[in-house]
Amino acid sequence: MVAAATAAAGVSAASGVPANDAQARKSREIYIGNLNIGTVTIEMLTELFNAALAGMVPDPVTNPPVINVKMDATGRFSFVEFRTEELATTAMTLDKTELCGRPMNIGRPKGYVPGTSTTGAATDTLAAAQQVAAALLGGVTPVVLLENLMSVGLIRVAEERQEVSEMVYEEALRCGRVLGIAVPVPPPEVPDGDSCRVYVKFSSSAEAAKCKEMMDGRLFDDIKVKATHVTEVDYNRAAANEWINPAAVAAQVGAAAAGLQLTPGLAPGLAGMPSAIPMPSFLPGLPGSAPLTVPGLTGGIPGLGAAGIPGLTLTGAFPPPP
Repeated sequence: MVAAATAAAGVSAASGVPANDAQARKSREIYIGNLNIGTVTIEMLTELFNAALAGMVPDPVTNPPVINVKMDATGRFSFVEFRTEELATTAMTLDKTELCGRPMNIGRPKGYVPGTSTTGAATDTLAAAQQVAAALLGGVTPVVLLENLMSVGLIRVAEERQEVSEMVYEEALRCGRVLGIAVPVPPPEVPDGDSCRVYVKFSSSAEAAKCKEMMDGRLFDDIKVKATHVTEVDYNRAAANEWINPAAVAAQVGAAAAGLQLTPGLAPGLAGMPSAIPMPSFLPGLPGSAPLTVPGLTGGIPGLGAAGIPGLTLTGAFPPPP
């Protein structure tokens, strides 16, 4: 009778937390079991779900999808709390996604009462999550990051960015169909002596793997080029001219996810880029965005366009070959 009266007053007798608040939190949580003990960390789970659900929040940088992650002392299971019930519901589609060699068992916590949320862009989220999860094991993706091609000091010059973009594009074509090249401009605080970053997106992971094998360790001005696989999320951020923290890149490097469909908000700041390479089929579901870009390109490559490469039309192209 006392318990009933307490519950009626809107307070959980077990926890002393207002019942509505406790239920709201449960609606935003998921349970994750079957974790690889000693390998999976809180940081890893946070990175995984933040990357997978980035397209469902307005500002994934300052207000990421994940609010809190609580892990069992043994490391066997964890609870992840999201900002909204819809995010938690969409995260459920990641059930059985492999993380560090083991499929995650994802479910709702005890006491959860279903609400009215939907699964959102479930297919998009699953593809992104699978890519990031496998990335933690150093897998292959359709995107290659090239470093040591040029210094930060030089890459800040538009002409130098154009030159390195053209060079990389021509070399990358030897490996397969190139969907885009992103060369972000480093912010002022990055030292001039650091390496620039050039991102190359292919139509398949196999083509990207060829590029990595061809470029990694190759000498360029007596300096060894470093080639690594990164996620399509990283590529889109770079195409939006974001200089990505190397630690964040390392946490997401990896796995195959050709045909990843992105949702609105996944590439914030994409609008307003100059000298665009429109890619109509590249960002479905991203209304109002400008095409991805390689700044400052002029001229053209004969036969390159909608007919030469389906889905890729150049309004500002590379100079014709000699």
